[in-house]
Amino acid sequence: MFKVSVKGIIKKNGKCLLRKNERSEYELLGGKLEYTDSSLNDRVVQEFKEESGMSIKVNKIKEPWFYIIGNKANLIIPIDCDILFMPHTLYDQDGGILEWINMEDVKTLDMPSGYKDSIIGHIPSLSFTHTVSNKTFQDHMFRIFVDVETRNGLISNELNDSLEMRVYLMNLGIKSVIFKTVDYFNHDIHIIYEEISL
Repeated sequence: MFKVSVKGIIKKNGKCLLRKNERSEYELLGGKLEYTDSSLNDRVVQEFKEESGMSIKVNKIKEPWFYIIGNKANLIIPIDCDILFMPHTLYDQDGGILEWINMEDVKTLDMPSGYKDSIIGHIPSLSFTHTVSNKTFQDHMFRIFVDVETRNGLISNELNDSLEMRVYLMNLGIKSVIFKTVDYFNHDIHIIYEEISL
């Protein structure tokens, strides 16, 4: 079982709002999807209020990606957002450090590559805090389809990656061509893993 986190992308004057967490990594603001949430949008709006004092408007849900922290898995769902209200001083109730980072500096930050890809607009890849050891599978191309079904409808996304994503999916028990549904509270996460012959 993996956690699902919803993250907001806010840009202003050529800068992106980021949070420095307890691992000293930069990340997008947001948090874990909870049982009481009626939608992904509700969760990211609430997280921005708590982590910055901002009121935001949700625009577009982007491609999700897996982030592995140690042996724990997280499905990250990034969402493009706009500012409705911003206080004079941003304050994170959880103690994180908030910074406006120039877009041209995002690529060089100590930050999971999936976040960078989401901000820049690339197809995101699997990201690790610690990489998988004992790689035993041959490298090859493959495709992953992740569908996130909420009360607001179905969001279909495609992810592409290489060896590490295959190893992780194998560990989840997703082999060959499989349609897997994970019931995450009142949200259904559907994963299709399809190998592509070279």
